[in-house]
Amino acid sequence: MRRTRADVERYISAVQSASPSQKAKPVKGFLFAKLYFEAKEYELAKRHVSEYLTVQQKDPKAHKFLGQLFERDGETDKAVGCYKRSVDLNPAQHDLVLKVAELLCSKPEHDSRAEFWVEKAARLLPGHPGVFSLREKLLSAQSGSNQLYELLQAELKLRPADTYINQKLVQLYSAEGRLQDAVKHCLAVERAGVLRHCLQWYQLLVSTLQEYICQPSVSSNEQASRKFQKELLLARCSCVRLTLTLKDCEESTAALWSFDCAMQALKNTATNMADELAEVFSEMRANLYLYSGTLLLKRAQDRAQQWRAVLDLAALCYLVSYQAPRPKARSFKSEQASHEPLELLACDRQSQAGHCSS
Repeated sequence: MRRTRADVERYISAVQSASPSQKAKPVKGFLFAKLYFEAKEYELAKRHVSEYLTVQQKDPKAHKFLGQLFERDGETDKAVGCYKRSVDLNPAQHDLVLKVAELLCSKPEHDSRAEFWVEKAARLLPGHPGVFSLREKLLSAQSGSNQLYELLQAELKLRPADTYINQKLVQLYSAEGRLQDAVKHCLAVERAGVLRHCLQWYQLLVSTLQEYICQPSVSSNEQASRKFQKELLLARCSCVRLTLTLKDCEESTAALWSFDCAMQALKNTATNMADELAEVFSEMRANLYLYSGTLLLKRAQDRAQQWRAVLDLAALCYLVSYQAPRPKARSFKSEQASHEPLELLACDRQSQAGHCSS
């Protein structure tokens, strides 16, 4: 039950009556301040904790509490001063160092103290997402792209599976016309397999590869074009897989339709020679049937009356997918590493299709 101002004042009156000494009254001020805070009487809370600090100047908790009251009222500089005093008295408050950095960076005008506190937070909290966001904000305001690259690379060493940092690096490369570097980073992340469950990552990967393939240096080079078309198909496949898992029927239908259109557009090109693109295209066709069956069942779940009508069609899709052969095993060691993910994809596809069609 929340206390009211009247409740707090009755309690304070009783405490002060029991301790008539004037010198003893401010010592209770921190307790009174907390009670007034609970009663949402913030000015009274501020007054009492301030009185308490006149006799207990080295209490870090009280300085922090007063800082919270100032922060609540939008008095940033006063809040920062209180937090700084609290940290001086108790340096182990790493979260409070980050709070000071956040407040200084949030000011509309640049505060010269911000860099110091952000770097101090970075030393105390290495790899903390909040610290990275502040450092990124400072560098972006300074238009220092080289330093921003260095920051992103350093953060990736600490958090290689962080979606935002990987996306930010790819977007930065693309914005500066360094599409080759963007694609190189994308494919390195794919080889590491750290973002295979992130739909946002695959959506970015698809758009980046599409833009790169349209570059004259790639589109005029058949070997390079086929290599990146293969990567684009794999990325599109992952988009469909994750959309079916994470999104509703409407978005899943759109994703599958887009995948089907891409397959149709690439059909003649992909099958005109026997190489990795041809094998990936064949595997994607099998996955297209797998995802079609899954979408049918997903739509039937939304419309219970259509369940029987789609069951046979879904089973047929799964059967076709299951019967599609796996990619042929490679005999050359140099190709083994690049071929392994396709074999794993095929095994997973046959496992799912076989289970669902039985």
